[in-house]
Amino acid sequence: MKKNLCILYVSFILLECFSQQIVKTSKNTNIYDHSFSIIETIEKNKKIQISRYLFEYLNNGKNEYDYYAELINKYEGLKIRANDLIPEITDDIFDADILTKPGNVYFIDDYFQGLKKRNINIIYDCYSTTVEKEKNDDDYRDWKECCTFYQNNTYITNIQFSFNNYFTIFDGEITNIQKDNDTYKLIVGHYYYSDHNQKAGIRNNELPNEGENFIFYLKVDGDYFSFYLPDNKTLIQTFIRTDEQTKREFEKFLKTGKYDESKITWPRHADSSCDYDSSKKY
Repeated sequence: MKKNLCILYVSFILLECFSQQIVKTSKNTNIYDHSFSIIETIEKNKKIQISRYLFEYLNNGKNEYDYYAELINKYEGLKIRANDLIPEITDDIFDADILTKPGNVYFIDDYFQGLKKRNINIIYDCYSTTVEKEKNDDDYRDWKECCTFYQNNTYITNIQFSFNNYFTIFDGEITNIQKDNDTYKLIVGHYYYSDHNQKAGIRNNELPNEGENFIFYLKVDGDYFSFYLPDNKTLIQTFIRTDEQTKREFEKFLKTGKYDESKITWPRHADSSCDYDSSKKY
């Protein structure tokens, strides 16, 4: 019995160690409790430990939403704004316009293709095999709801990224960023990838085994965020930034087959070109 308890205790300690991420502050910033009262203001470049798994999109009580990380150890249970954190040791950080802001939403290309062509089947065809396989399960959720259900778990910060579009999930803990023009080399401490999108360029088994210290490349082209394997050539997936109003029209389209195109923000490349709407230039 004592041996089993000892093993359990050691396992718990290991779990705690591997669930932590050491980061530092990029500016003077506040630590909050669960009611968003300021507990302490900490200085720039202070090292802190956060939970790898507790990122939340929260309302601070003033109807202002943002992403927050949960602190551990000395600041157990308190929260800090995620965009005020950077890796403990890093060569570079992301340009500010890359970081997720309140109201940012991320689609995949098939969502916009379905919208533009007013064809729901373009979207359904991404996941039809999985939907047909799982639709009789007790916990099945209608696929139309799932397309945007996970948006509050979708973000990119200097310390973590998480992209979720129905059966497409790509999460990673960033430990170093190296910038080269519009491309970022990401040293990722841990990552998780699962994609049941039948149109995806690669299959799950083509990625490195999940674990520590892998390299991925992120190329940013306007609203387009494309992740590549370590060869910097093989595309994993492209996530496309849009907004809440477009999300609402997309959800309306999934339910009714109709939407107001004047309320759609079509994504643009860095040169202002648009793959879906040639009538507007910025």
